[in-house]
Amino acid sequence: MIGEELKYLCLRYKNPCLTIHEDSFAKLSKWDGFHKNLYLEMNYDNNISSQVDLDKIAGFCIDLSHFKSAEEKWSKEFEFVANKKK
Repeated sequence: MIGEELKYLCLRYKNPCLTIHEDSFAKLSKWDGFHKNLYLEMNYDNNISSQVDLDKIAGFCIDLSHFKSAEEKWSKEFEFVANKKK
C-alpha cells in the first residue's frame, strides 16, 4: 500500500520532496523507486541512528527551528548536519 500512496503523490505533485525520519531507514526497501524523493528530517533526541545512510536518499530536509535549537545545544544532530557534505 505504501508504494501505491507514494506513486500517487509523485504523479499528483510532480516528484515531490517527501520527508522521512531516522527510523525510516529500517523500512527503506519498501520505498524502492522513490528514494530520489526522500529527504531526512533529523530526530530531535541527540542521537544519530546507525541506520542513517544519506547516500541512499536525496538529502536533508532541515527544520530551521530544530536546527537552531540543536546548534544552541550543540547536539549530535547539529554536528551531523553541519559536517555533512554530499
